[in-house]
Amino acid sequence: ESFFRSGHVADMIIVVMLVEWAWRAYRYRVTGDGLASSSVFASLVPGACLVLALRGALTGADWPWIAFALAASGVAHVIDGWLRYRDRPAARVDVSEKTGTPPTPPR
Repeated sequence: ESFFRSGHVADMIIVVMLVEWAWRAYRYRVTGDGLASSSVFASLVPGACLVLALRGALTGADWPWIAFALAASGVAHVIDGWLRYRDRPAARVDVSEKTGTPPTPPR
């Protein structure tokens, strides 16, 4: 019970998240497989802010600190979504249905 009340569970979760980010960054750098470390970092920040809010709630932090962590999580989530939207691949449009011409095969 003291493990949770002290907030150490949240500390452990943050450490696991940092290890995940480091592993993914290393793997991307070595093999080129997966997401770039900046993309992984952007997707982990909202969760890390939620874990900080959890830590504050478990340790009895004043409510403004918890509210700040929750708000930061929301802002980080919106930024992550915007980055994903901005970096998405362009959709291929098949105009053959409208023009009646056969589609050009991809190269």
